[in-house]
Amino acid sequence: MAAFLLALILGFLSDGVHHDDDLTHFLMARWSATFPEYLLNFWARPGFTVPMSAIAWIGSPQTAWHLCRIASALVTLAATLLAIRVADRLAVRPLWAVALACLLQPIATLLSFTTLVENVASLYLIAAVALLLASRPILASAIFSVALVTRYDTLILLPIWWLAIWFGRFSSSRRTIAPPIRLAACAAALWAPAVHQFLLIILLNAKPWVYFASPAGSTDYAPAGPLVYIPQLMLAVPPAVLALAIVGGARLAAAGKWLVPLMAGTFILAHVVLRARGMYASGGFARFLVAVAPFVAICAAAAIAKPTMSGYDAHRRNGLWLTTAAVLCVGVLALRSEAHAGRIPLHDWRPYVAAIAIALSLAGGCLLVALWPASRFRRRLAAFVGVLLALTVAGQDFAIVRPLRIGPTPATIRTVLGWLDGRGFAIRPTFSASPWLAYERDLVEMPRVRKSRRLVASMPVGSIIIWDRTYCPSDYHRLGLNEFGDNSAYRLLAAWHTGQSVPTPVDSNTMQVYTCAAGSPDFFVFEKIANTPVPDSDPPAYPPEIAQPVGPAGTFYILGKRR
Repeated sequence: MAAFLLALILGFLSDGVHHDDDLTHFLMARWSATFPEYLLNFWARPGFTVPMSAIAWIGSPQTAWHLCRIASALVTLAATLLAIRVADRLAVRPLWAVALACLLQPIATLLSFTTLVENVASLYLIAAVALLLASRPILASAIFSVALVTRYDTLILLPIWWLAIWFGRFSSSRRTIAPPIRLAACAAALWAPAVHQFLLIILLNAKPWVYFASPAGSTDYAPAGPLVYIPQLMLAVPPAVLALAIVGGARLAAAGKWLVPLMAGTFILAHVVLRARGMYASGGFARFLVAVAPFVAICAAAAIAKPTMSGYDAHRRNGLWLTTAAVLCVGVLALRSEAHAGRIPLHDWRPYVAAIAIALSLAGGCLLVALWPASRFRRRLAAFVGVLLALTVAGQDFAIVRPLRIGPTPATIRTVLGWLDGRGFAIRPTFSASPWLAYERDLVEMPRVRKSRRLVASMPVGSIIIWDRTYCPSDYHRLGLNEFGDNSAYRLLAAWHTGQSVPTPVDSNTMQVYTCAAGSPDFFVFEKIANTPVPDSDPPAYPPEIAQPVGPAGTFYILGKRR
């Protein structure tokens, strides 16, 4: 309950995002009141959009977003309570450790006051397991199925779920589940994606299989090796908690309670592989693992055992210390590898060196505790290292979990819009690939309109184009700066560096320099001063379009003020 109250307070103080997907998911739920098609949108994730759309339409965008943050906090609270219930049925003790392990996963706590979909997926998954352990396999599968349309990567868990349905023994009942019931439960796990795909095909003439059949093609997230996801993994699950989860998961599996650790381990390893191979444009974000945060918490709690518990001995105790040392060493290798590859920005090398030194020192302490003969010194050393590990977990939580304030990029977009308003451009048709324009103006984007060359070319003379360095050149939009800077149909009005409150002086005659020069502005504002021919086609998008885009939309790609 304390974590829930914390989420409410931090959500109330937040006006920014953990990731722009946070805003996009909220906006699509809000836009569904105008375009119900968004309830089926492939990227909106129906398992999130459908329930959240019930409140996302209320009031201003700011009011509705805060209401959705409250709903998200309730979702995380429910997932934590269900994790405790599952742990109880699995005889995992102490139960308070499950709640604590949920809280000590900082990204999971952070997402409790966002509108990202991962904590919603975690609720569906842990609710499904709780129902399965209560000998209600059909209802459990029906809930599990909704997770498959909330985060598509949960599809990797479907074979494990079927194994649990068919071969599992449910702890709350001695009665045997008849094979027809098990077969019906296996089929029930497919209802949500089946209905979703059917509606996409029938109503939108979509081809959803195109996405799943195209694992490669991203240049934004290229293959990067097996260690690339490890820092993100340890951002989501602190090393000490991860070591507990590994040991506790092994203990559960050895006791025949394999479902929870197998689902958590498979999901984590799947994301290690997806990011390593650059598949499906996976950004390799830490937040993806929030979907299995309750499962990780149960495994971590299972590693906490009193000396009087059956099967507890020095070897298992040493195994925990050795596992912690190994996790820390792998983390150091991954951090070093990512820094060497330039994927970790090192504006200041001191935090990086400090992190490496702390991790290696703690790994050495864990090894010393594991290998030192039993003695008073060993007990004191174990207590000391344990306290240091606890402090690192608490410090990571404290550093990450705080109000989400508006970042420099959306703040700059707000500045750009204010500058345009002050010069009488507010009523002009405006193009931006960023979702922050729609949020600031309370606009509704038309579904299935791709923000691309054809769309911009179809917009009328007088339109305003806001080009940004983050979204426009991406694999999806493929709008380079030269599309406007080298085209006489567009007149440069102003440019901004991120975080800048006043425009940067630029010369439209030297736009070629800004296309690739380091230190050039991040935002360029153009006015369309002449009609442009509409190309017959756009460059292919990645991820690929599953439905034929409509348009180009002509005068507007947005509906205007929400109706």
